[in-house]
Amino acid sequence: MINLFENDQLRQRMAWSLYKVLNVASDFNNDRILNEGHLAFYDIFSYNAFGNYFDVLKEVVFSSEMAEQLSYNNNLASRRVSYEQVPDENMGRESMQLYSTGLHKLNIDGTPILDADGRLQKVYENHHVETNARLFTGWSYSYRRGNVEDLDHSSWSRFDTMKIVPDSHDLSPKRDLNEGWIGDRFPLCTDLPPKHFLKKGAKYTLRGNQGDPLLQWTDGRKTKQGGSWEGSGNIIKRLTLRKNSSELYKALCAAPEDGAAC
Repeated sequence: MINLFENDQLRQRMAWSLYKVLNVASDFNNDRILNEGHLAFYDIFSYNAFGNYFDVLKEVVFSSEMAEQLSYNNNLASRRVSYEQVPDENMGRESMQLYSTGLHKLNIDGTPILDADGRLQKVYENHHVETNARLFTGWSYSYRRGNVEDLDHSSWSRFDTMKIVPDSHDLSPKRDLNEGWIGDRFPLCTDLPPKHFLKKGAKYTLRGNQGDPLLQWTDGRKTKQGGSWEGSGNIIKRLTLRKNSSELYKALCAAPEDGAAC
């Protein structure tokens, strides 16, 4: 009724138009018998009716309603399940096909861009869908909170934005649509100055007793060397300094005058 009779008809019509593009169906959601979660999703378009499409799409992507419809909720990176199993590609495809670029390249006036043979040019290929799917890994619900309509047995929030769990997110580089890489503006390790890790401002992360590199976790299968990346000290080499011959050890671990240990 608000859509039809409120005074801000321009906002209401803009919100309805956006919802027709970025809609969710109750049949796909776990709270289909409730109302407040769906209304909270619709409010995204009312709040952003006069904003920009990037903000709208960002809020939609972080909504649990959309995550359930396009099945990227609790979507795990391959390293958490099996390297033979790829993440769900539903949102990876629809984020381009339905919600942003479309299927074919267009000029600024909306006319199609043709190749030398007069054929339509595709915006993306299958490998772009695959890399987009890896973007949508590690997404999980926020915790349930009170004072909202909810199911008694539910443990997650139907209203707050989803969170990204780092341990379940794909950490490898992602391709863009121009055959580059997301993050290309950042310097490569090979482009950094010599011994940059020893310069002022360098950051080190203490990882406790876990020395396995995150990007080399596997599903437990053996490597060519005969061991597994998971917890095998014989395969994962860790840097150790020789107490009697290392100049770096002497510089870092020289005992103070009172005789305290390094």
